[in-house]
Amino acid sequence: MDFCGEKTLPLEDEYEDKGTWIWIIMAANCRLVLSHVIGERSQKNADQLVSNTAKKLRSMPLFVTDGLKLYTAALRKQYGKLQQFAPTGKRGRPRSPKLIVDEVLKYAQVIKMRVNCRLNKVVKRIIFGKNIDPRMISTSYIERQNLTCRQDNNRISRKTIGFSKKTAELDNQMTLYFAHFTAKSTAL
Repeated sequence: MDFCGEKTLPLEDEYEDKGTWIWIIMAANCRLVLSHVIGERSQKNADQLVSNTAKKLRSMPLFVTDGLKLYTAALRKQYGKLQQFAPTGKRGRPRSPKLIVDEVLKYAQVIKMRVNCRLNKVVKRIIFGKNIDPRMISTSYIERQNLTCRQDNNRISRKTIGFSKKTAELDNQMTLYFAHFTAKSTAL
C-alpha cells in the first residue's frame, strides 16, 4: 500500500518557513528570469533577491508579487531613503528617522482568497506607486514559469531519483536551467 503525502503550507500569519524555496524574479514582458535565490522563506532571502535584481536593472519596473509581506519589506529596504528630521528645539526625545519609499517605485500584489482550499476570489492591491494599470497586475507568467520549471526539472520533483538534497547543487542546476530557458525563449 502506498502513502502519498503533501507539503504542508505555512499559515497565513506565519511568513517565515524553514523549508527550501526557490525565489524567482522574472521580467514578464520578455520572460527573462532576472534572479533567483534558493533557501528558506525568510527576510534575508527576500532582501538578497531584490538586491540582486536591483543590480541588473537600469530603470524601475513594476513589481508584482503574491501577498507575502517579506517582499514589501525587501523593496522598502532596497528602494527606500532614510529621512532625518531636524531638531525641534523642544525638550524630549527627537523624532526617529523614517524610511521613505522612492516615489518611482511601483509595487502591487495579487492575493488569492481561498475557502476550503478552493480559490474564492482574486484581489489586486497597489502597495507603492501611482498610475498603475490594473491589467498589468498579474502573476500568471511567473506561475506558468513555476509549472514549466517543475515539469522540466527533475531536481525539484519530490520522490524522484534526481531530487536535489543539497541546496548548492540545486542552485547550480537552476542557474543552468534558467540560462537554457532564457536562450530557448528568446530564440522563438
